[in-house]
Amino acid sequence: TFTDPNGHGSAMATIIAEVAPDADLYIIKICDDNPTLWDSLAGLRQALYVAAQVISFAFGFDSTGNFCCTCGASGATQSDVFKLLIDNIASLDSTQGLRIEPPIIVAPTGNEASPRGFLYPAAYDNVLAVGSVDTTQSRSLFSNYGTLHSSYLMTPGGQEDSSNIITEYVGEGPTGRKFFGTSPAVAYASAMIALVRSDSRFTYSNRQAFVDNILNKCSPKPTNVNQQKEYGEGFLNF
Repeated sequence: TFTDPNGHGSAMATIIAEVAPDADLYIIKICDDNPTLWDSLAGLRQALYVAAQVISFAFGFDSTGNFCCTCGASGATQSDVFKLLIDNIASLDSTQGLRIEPPIIVAPTGNEASPRGFLYPAAYDNVLAVGSVDTTQSRSLFSNYGTLHSSYLMTPGGQEDSSNIITEYVGEGPTGRKFFGTSPAVAYASAMIALVRSDSRFTYSNRQAFVDNILNKCSPKPTNVNQQKEYGEGFLNF
């Protein structure tokens, strides 16, 4: 049934709807909790079918090396298919008779406070990776970082202290659950991208030009490699 007992996906959709109220939202449910890589592949295919212009992932994988419990396919096979599909999506050419432009795939870096890189699919070059900052535009301590990525930026997601106590959050659900993390940051980024894409004053020639323009809007710009690994291109700020 089309319900959300976890509440996470509904919360992310609500953020997008409030930031970009005129956007058409297509909610694609792939599981109740703990999605698999196969679930993600199925959801990604459905997003292409409805010609989504922005595809917002509210989750990520720390590894793609698990075996499929149904068919026994290896994690390496699944990972190759996942990455190949994303790369092919990015290379779609709307001038060749296709009815869609290449969508922008947005995904969270992850909430493990890891300095060794991002979750998948955010780790892939053709995905816009989003990390979390607090109200001072400082990286949230839980937000993964530590890798150079060609399309990496920051948006609000809350903050925690050194004892892992959440000190900032971006919203509260009907049951009192507080939402924070790189998933809300992705929701904010996806909504802002939708706003820009619908603005006639904003021109671009292709998908990469659009992404480059988005990244150019980020500030403050990192001044060294360590800052690039921590903040990417900076805070998305229009």
